[in-house]
Amino acid sequence: MDSSTFFYEPEVSYQKSEKVSAKYQYSKDAYSCYSNNYTIDLCTYKKTKIVRTSEEPITVKVNDLTFQLPPILKHIAQQIEEAKEILNYTDNWDDEGAEATDSSAYEQATRFIVDYAEYVYTRFNTILCAPYIDILRDGSVSVHWETGKNTQLLIIFKKDNDELAFYYAEQSDRKIPLKSAIVPGDPVDETLALWMNIHLV
Repeated sequence: MDSSTFFYEPEVSYQKSEKVSAKYQYSKDAYSCYSNNYTIDLCTYKKTKIVRTSEEPITVKVNDLTFQLPPILKHIAQQIEEAKEILNYTDNWDDEGAEATDSSAYEQATRFIVDYAEYVYTRFNTILCAPYIDILRDGSVSVHWETGKNTQLLIIFKKDNDELAFYYAEQSDRKIPLKSAIVPGDPVDETLALWMNIHLV
């Protein structure tokens, strides 16, 4: 594949869906996910001295796939579990013709989150904040981190598409955002992981 392919900006209009379950609510101002009796602060996990334990890893199941995360990343596992609700959305879920997603797109999104969160934790001893996982009107699955003023990472996993997942990374001290793509399932892109380590905590 020609490497220049990776630098085309995806043609996607991103807007969080207005359909929100009582079990899965997101507050943009507080960067929090509220679910039943607990609150997860998505973006206050700062770099500290981390004490590693021998606790059993947390298991997250998506269809027939099983993913594992260290217990210290349980806030990310909980986000993945909560967002699985979008797999139950049927066509026309917004009453305006929006498409349902498919299991493949959600599996790719989950694998990306797990792989990069675990890599950043293992390689840099950094705990990423949890992303917001949503469905777009064309059935794509979006993974969106937002940690402060003009600092965010958005990556789109297209429905019925195993080739490229385009992402957009923006940081407050840089005028030109980073726009590129990954191949879902490929090894972790170390450049992207380093950016996430610096900006998504």
